[in-house]
Amino acid sequence: MNNRNQLNPTIAVLIMLLSGLILTFSQKIWLNVVVFIFCLIYLGYCRIDWKKLCIALLVAFPFALGSWLSFFTFGHKLHAAWLYGTRIYVYFALGAIVTLLFNLEQILKSLHQHFRLPNTFVYGLLTASEMLNDVTTQIKKIRISSNMRQKTLYWWNPMLYLKIIVSCLNWSETLSNSLVAQGFSDNYSRTESYHDNIALSQWLLLIMIVGSLFYFAFIF
Repeated sequence: MNNRNQLNPTIAVLIMLLSGLILTFSQKIWLNVVVFIFCLIYLGYCRIDWKKLCIALLVAFPFALGSWLSFFTFGHKLHAAWLYGTRIYVYFALGAIVTLLFNLEQILKSLHQHFRLPNTFVYGLLTASEMLNDVTTQIKKIRISSNMRQKTLYWWNPMLYLKIIVSCLNWSETLSNSLVAQGFSDNYSRTESYHDNIALSQWLLLIMIVGSLFYFAFIF
């Protein structure tokens, strides 16, 4: 993990989920803006790739604009329009704290250790993520093979996805046999080489952030 990433992956996920839950029921536009700004400040502190963040915010724009227009045009509620429009950007910013600062392996292993996620679930997702490049290569092979038979498989052709599913099913059986050969079983304990300790200060930071949001959202 980057030395500037002060948050633990589990703490970051909890902040994202609990903050998002509180803001879902909040009716204060200024709170959405403040949380969004603080997220950007923290991401800047961690020196994330701003290009990726800008792309994420551009992706969020149609959703935010759609929410704004739906409430303003059909409901004639300016407050609701800005509330839901800004809320979309807050969700994206909270998600960026998790997705841009940690990779999938860090997140899953940390959650596995602290929340006892099943081994099958964790290692299954890790295996699937590692096979994305193989899936992309297999798609190219399928399309090339079809072109050699003078058949073009476009992206909207169901036959392309059927062939991909069949290939993935064959891979899943091979992976399952490999795991069994390595002695993997979800019903037995495993030696954990990954140790993720969360300092007490991080738990206190989580409580402070969530408590402050709850206070400003429903009491202040």
